[in-house]
Amino acid sequence: PAAMLALLADGAVDQSSRAGPGTIGPAAITTPAITTPAITTPAITTPAITTPAITTPGASTATAGAGAGDTAASPGGWQALAAPGAIAASPDGQHCQLTGLTAVAYTPAGAPLVGGSCAWPGVPGIFTRAGGAWQGAQLAVPRGQQLSVQRLTQTPGGDAALLRAGPDGNASLLAAWTADGSQWTVSASLRLGPRTVLASGTGAADAVWVLLSDGHGEVLPGPGAGWRELPALPRGTAALAVGTGGTVQALAVTGARLTVYQEAARGTWRKAQVITVPIQYGSSS
Repeated sequence: PAAMLALLADGAVDQSSRAGPGTIGPAAITTPAITTPAITTPAITTPAITTPAITTPGASTATAGAGAGDTAASPGGWQALAAPGAIAASPDGQHCQLTGLTAVAYTPAGAPLVGGSCAWPGVPGIFTRAGGAWQGAQLAVPRGQQLSVQRLTQTPGGDAALLRAGPDGNASLLAAWTADGSQWTVSASLRLGPRTVLASGTGAADAVWVLLSDGHGEVLPGPGAGWRELPALPRGTAALAVGTGGTVQALAVTGARLTVYQEAARGTWRKAQVITVPIQYGSSS
C-alpha cells in the first residue's frame, strides 16, 4: 500500500507506511493551504481552494496547519517523522527562520520533502530528510525576498514546487523541479502584482498551472519554458487540466454540473463536455 505524509496543525509531520485507520499524531488535521489537489489528464480530482489531500504516484500526502513531542506508531501504522518545531530548530531551519510549514511530498526514492515559509530573505524553505536530519534544499531563487512554498507535488519526472516570493501587492511566483530532491531547476518568475493565486496544480510533462484572481490563468509547460497567459477563463472555472503537448482544459463547476472547456484558436474556449455528477445533498456533514 502507498505511504502517506501528514502535516499536522501543531507543525508536526507524521508518516504512515500503509493504509488503514489509526491516530495521526496529537493534533487534528485542518486545511490552511490555498492550492488545489494536483490535476492530471485524464484523471481529475475534485478542485478546491484548500488542500484536503494530494495523491501522488506510489505515495500520498495530506497537509494541515502550521506549528508535543514525538508520537509512537499507532495501530494504523502512523509514526512521528518530525516533532512540532523540529524542522525550525534544525540548523537549516534556523537559517531560514522558518515561520510555518505549508506542504509535503515524497521524492521518487521515497525521501520526505517538506515546504514552508522563511522570514530570512533568499531562502527557499524546502527541506529534505537524509540520515535522520532535515536539510535545506539549494535553489537559485531571488535574493532579498522572503519566500514561501505554495505546493509540493510528485510528478512522473520527480517533484515540482511552486514558490511565492515578495510581499503582498508586489509578489511573484516561481516553479522548481527536481528529479532527486537535491538538484533543482528554477523557472523564470511570474509577476503577480495585486493579483492573488486562487488555485494551482500540475499537469503532463512537468507542467505547472495557476488560476489568478483577475480571471486569467497561467501555464508553465516545464523546465526551460516561460509562463503563458491563457485567455480569460470561462465563468466558474475552478481548475485546469494540462495535457500532453500543452493542451489546456478549463474545468468549470456549477452545482452538480462540471463543464469542460477546451482552449481553442484566437483566444477562445470551446465547450467540450458537460458532466452531471450525482450528489446526494445532505447525505454527509
